[in-house]
Amino acid sequence: MAPSVCLYTVLFTLDDVPCHKNKYIDIFITWFTFLSKSKSLNENDLLLIFIDKYTLQYLQSLKSFINILYTSNLINITAYIILKQPKTVIEGCMWKYNVLDTKILSQYNKDIYIYMDTDVLINKSFKIITDQMRPNTICVHEANYFYPNYYFEGIPQNEMDIFINFSVKGVNAGHFAFYGKSIMLEIFNKIIEYNKTETNYKTLEQPLFNRAIYNYYIIEKKINELHTINSFVSNYSIPLNFDSVLIDCCGDPGNDLEHYEKVINVLLFKYLLE
Repeated sequence: MAPSVCLYTVLFTLDDVPCHKNKYIDIFITWFTFLSKSKSLNENDLLLIFIDKYTLQYLQSLKSFINILYTSNLINITAYIILKQPKTVIEGCMWKYNVLDTKILSQYNKDIYIYMDTDVLINKSFKIITDQMRPNTICVHEANYFYPNYYFEGIPQNEMDIFINFSVKGVNAGHFAFYGKSIMLEIFNKIIEYNKTETNYKTLEQPLFNRAIYNYYIIEKKINELHTINSFVSNYSIPLNFDSVLIDCCGDPGNDLEHYEKVINVLLFKYLLE
C-alpha cells in the first residue's frame, strides 16, 4: 500500500497589506488548480493550509477559488489552520517549521509530510516522488552550484568549513519531503532555535534550513539518506520542461508581482501546449 501523504503550504497577508493587493492569493489559486489537475492526492491523503483569518475570509469570497474547490477532488481532504497575521515575511515563512507540532501531527497523522511554496506548481502527480521514498528519509532539491548568499548566509564558519569539505551545494527551502515525523520535528526545532537571533538574509529562512539539514546529515549523522529530486523539478529560469513533476517559479523573496507573473506565464504556456 502506498504511503499516505500530508501536503502542506502557507498563505498569509502581512498585517499592513490589504488582502486584495496580495498577489500571493492569486498565486495560491493557480497552485491549487495545478494540484487538483495533477491528482496528487487521494482520499487517504490531506491538504493542510496554514493561513491567517483575513486571508482565508478573502479567499473564500472569491468565486474563482470556490468554483475550483467544489469541482476538485480536494474539498473533502482540505483543512485550514488559522494563525495570527504575521508582521514580516520571514515570520510567515517560519510557519512551515513552527506550526507542525506534536498536537497537529497527532491529529493529522500521515506517513509523508511534503511542503510546497505556492509558486512551486505541481505539474504531475508528486506520488511519482513520494512512492519512491523509504521510511526515515528526506527528499530535497539541491542547487546546481555553490551559492553562499542564497543558501549559507550567516552560518558559522566552523560549520561551513565542514560543509565545504563535503562539497555541498545548498538545498531549496521552497519544497521538501520527510518520510517520518521524529527527524522532521528535530530539524524544525533546530531551525526555530537558529531563528531566535534576528536575521535579515537575502533568502529569508533558507540558510537556517540548510544549516539544520547539513548539521544533521554531515555533523550529527542523524539522517540516513538525503535524496535529491532535481530530475523531477524544472526551474523557471531555464527552458521549462513540462514533463517535470514540479515547476519552480522561485524569485525575489516577498516580491509577489514577480512570482505572479512567472506563475501566470507557466499557466499560459501549459494551456498553449495542450
